[in-house]
Formats: sequence, structure tokens, C-alpha cells
Amino acid sequence: MTIRTLTPPDPKNRDTFEQLAWEFTTDLGLWAQEVTVLGQQVEADKEEVEALKDTTASLKNEAQAAVSDCQAEAINCQNQAVLCQTWTNDAEASANMAESYANSIILSPLNATSSTQQSISAGEKIFLTQPDKAFLPGHWIVCISRVSPTNWIKGYIETYDDSTGAMTMMSLQTNGNGSYDDWAICQTTPAPASSYSTVSVKGLYMSLTF
Repeated sequence: MTIRTLTPPDPKNRDTFEQLAWEFTTDLGLWAQEVTVLGQQVEADKEEVEALKDTTASLKNEAQAAVSDCQAEAINCQNQAVLCQTWTNDAEASANMAESYANSIILSPLNATSSTQQSISAGEKIFLTQPDKAFLPGHWIVCISRVSPTNWIKGYIETYDDSTGAMTMMSLQTNGNGSYDDWAICQTTPAPASSYSTVSVKGLYMSLTF
């Protein structure tokens, strides 16, 4: 809104002064109204500016809070990444240890592995293991599930073919239950006869002889 500029009449010009003075008085009243309206508009604009300032401050606070949340989330993601890397390193170390252990079993002349499916029970068992081992009939062995080491069978070797790795053993002592195909086969000491799951004349004879 624009305020008009009023020019008062010239009192020296008597011919026009009275007429112009009356018009000026009328215009002055209108001009005062215009000034009042302008003042009200200015006040309204000031209130709007204050409201905008409050809104801007609120948006600024929200933006700062969002930045803080993002920074916290970024730090959390970094921590999770470090933790995941630690778990990965631990898993790799465990895998390397397991591989080393498996290799030590395979490379030892009196240790072997087998993927033959067999149950935890007493009696004659046939395993296909690695060839060229030093197993002999009468050697006592324990066959342990690598996935579930509390499940095992123990007994003596009846036959072993070092060209094929085929082995027959008599299971006399057991622990656990179920059927497995992830065997670690290791030489062990004879079990006392009192611990046999199934006592046989042959088993007793072999335990006393070897």
C-alpha cells in the first residue's frame, strides 16, 4: 500500500485557497485513514514475521535433531560393522582351526575320518576311511561324531584294508544315540569289560589280548 503525498494550498493565493483548503482537509482525513490502515498492515506483517521466525526456529531444531539422529545411527552402523567384522574374523579363525584339526586327523597314520552312515550302537560296524593308514586288527579305536562329539562308539578293529581304507570294527562301548556320517576315527586305549554295551566272547578275548 502506497501513501499519497499531500500538498497544502498556498495561502497567498486567496482566489483558490478556500476551495483548496477544504479539499486538503478532506484529503487529510483520508490520508490519516490510509496511514492507520498501513500501520495495521505493518503490525500484521510484524506478527507474520514473528510467526515465521518461530517456525524457522522450530524447523531448525528439528533439522538439528535429525542430524544428531543420523550421526548416532551412523556411529551405531559403524559399531555394528566392527562387530560383524569381529564375528567374521572369529568364524574364519574357527574354520581354520577346524580345518587344521581335520587335516591333523587325516594326516596321522592312526587317525582317519569317514562319511559312512552308522548308528550309535554296539556290534560290528563297517567304515570306509582313508587308505594307507597304520591300523591293524586288534587296535582299539573310538569313532566320534564331529558335529556332535558327545556321540561316539568305541571298540577294536577286526579288519582294515590299507589299499581301499575299508575298515570293520566291533563296537563294545557307546555314548549318545542317533545315526551320523561325520566320523573322526582315532586310536584309543581298551575299555574295561565292565563298560561294554554288549559283551561278547570275542570282545573279551580281544580286550585281554591286545
